[in-house]
Amino acid sequence: MKLLILLVFITSCSSNYTRTQSSDYVVTTWKIFDKVYTDNWSIKELISTLGHTKEKYTHPQKKHSIAWLYRDKKTNFQEWSFEINKEKKIINVLYHPNESYRDEFTIEKMINHWKDLNCKHKQKQELSPGLVKTIKYIECNNGSHVIRYNRYNEVESVSVKNSKY
Repeated sequence: MKLLILLVFITSCSSNYTRTQSSDYVVTTWKIFDKVYTDNWSIKELISTLGHTKEKYTHPQKKHSIAWLYRDKKTNFQEWSFEINKEKKIINVLYHPNESYRDEFTIEKMINHWKDLNCKHKQKQELSPGLVKTIKYIECNNGSHVIRYNRYNEVESVSVKNSKY
C-alpha cells in the first residue's frame, strides 16, 4: 500500500513539473516573438534565453548577416533560426513548433495574440519542375509576422521580423 501511494505521489509531481516546463516554454516563445519585433534584441539576450548555438550559417547572398540555428533536443529537428546583422542585433526569427507544442501554437491562438496587427489569410503558388505547391499563410502587419500552415491547418512555421529593419 505504501508503495502504491509513493508511486502516485511521484507520478503526480513529475506530471506537474512537465506542465510547468511546458508553460514556461510557451511564455518564453511568445516573449521571443514580441521582443524580436519591438526591441533591438541582442546576441547577449539570445544566449541568456536559449544558450549558445552549435550551428551558425552564412548565406552566400546575405553577407551582411549570419543565422544561428537551434535544434530540438529530443528530435534534433531545427526549431529556431535567428538572423543576426553586423551590429549583433537580431533582425528576424523563424520558429518551427514541434509536436509537443503544436496545440499551444494554433492558428487561432496566434491570430488572437496578434489581433492588433491586421492579420490576413493568403496563399501563393510555388513552382518547381514537375510540382505546383499551394502555400497557405497568414500575414500580419504587412509581412512582419508570417504564419505558414499546412492543409490540416497546423502551424508549420512562424516568422517575425524586427520592426526597425
